[in-house]
Order: sequence, then structure tokens, then C-alpha cells
Amino acid sequence: MTSIPSIIIRALLAVFTLQLLARINGPKQISQLSFYDYITGITIGSMAAYMAVDEQIPLIAPMVAIAVFVSASYLENQLSLHSLKARKLIDGVPMLLMADGKLIQSHMKKAHLSVNDLLSEARVAGYFDLSKIAFALMETSGKISFLPYAQDKQKAPALFINVIIDGEILPQELALIQKDRTWLLQKLKEHHLSLSDVLLASADSSGRLICYPREIQTKATQIFL
Repeated sequence: MTSIPSIIIRALLAVFTLQLLARINGPKQISQLSFYDYITGITIGSMAAYMAVDEQIPLIAPMVAIAVFVSASYLENQLSLHSLKARKLIDGVPMLLMADGKLIQSHMKKAHLSVNDLLSEARVAGYFDLSKIAFALMETSGKISFLPYAQDKQKAPALFINVIIDGEILPQELALIQKDRTWLLQKLKEHHLSLSDVLLASADSSGRLICYPREIQTKATQIFL
């Protein structure tokens, strides 16, 4: 027969274990969770439930299993934080679905997204007419961001694209604005910046470059062509 005091103690221990490991792993909003994070959370919750009510399972077994899952998730997050290559492999990269009002079918196919899906997401974001949208970008979370045309004229606004992240150049993104590594390094040299000095650099379709150095500053360094 199940002992009520034993269940209470095991449940409290399960809650304490989850709280401790959640602190170690760091907070995340639901919108920031990847599919892997979501599945891991469900699995850990199931383990904690067994830990709380199944007296036939030794307490140490689910505690070790939970610790292994949380440790793996923590290591993955650390890899993503410190390595751009690992971040791309684990989290993926944003995908452009519309550019200058035109649908990019090959990217939609890679994202397993139909036209109806895109229309639905646009309506949720408040856009009932795709002709009003200049750019659509699928984030790594699966959320789609929309950049509309200006209200006064049907002219594509400037879409900023990240060309340097954590001191690493993104050649594919540079190609989107028809620039190359040589051009980028020259612009950094002109403003006395080395590649390792830059935490983030973004360029828009007009060729403007904005750099965010690693030092804490109140304003970004703006560099114009």
C-alpha cells in the first residue's frame, strides 16, 4: 500500500531537484524553447513524476537520470553560446521567406511551409495582404517576423543582415548584399577595428554597416559606405 508521508517526501524532493537543476540550467521563456528543449522538459517532468509516486523505484535512479538530461541540455546551451558553428548546427539559422515582396519558394520548401501556412502567420501578425510585406523571415524558434513596406510608397525598406557574429564572418549573408570578405575587412580597417573586436556587425541592402564592438558602449559605431 502506498504511504502518503513517503509520497509527500518524495514529491518535495522531486520539486527541490527540479528547482535546483533549473537554476543551474538557466531561465528560458516558453517562446525561446527549441523543440529539443521542449521534449527534454517533458521527459524530465515524467521522471520527476515517477520519482514522486513510484516507491518501487529507488530515489537515486530518477535523480541521476534527471541530472544527465539537464547536464546535456546545459552543455548544449554552452556550446551554442561560445561557438557560432555549434549554434548553427544545434539551433539552425534564420531563413528568408520573402524578399522585396517576392516569395522564395525554395526556402519555404526547406522550412516545410506552405503558402497557406505563410498566409495564416501573416494574418496572425496583422497582415491580411501579402503585397504589403517587403520581407518575411523565419526565426530559429519557428516564429515568422514580417517587415512591411512604408505606408507612403511601395519601396522596400532596408533589411539589416548580420554579417559578423562573435567575431566570425558570415559569407552567405554577405553575399545577400553583394559584398565579400575583402570589402568587410577593409571597412573595419578604415575605422580601426579588427575582426576580433566586433561582437556583432549588421549591413542593410543599401550597403550601410553598423558595428557593435565587444566593449560596453551606449551607442553603436555606425559606418556608412
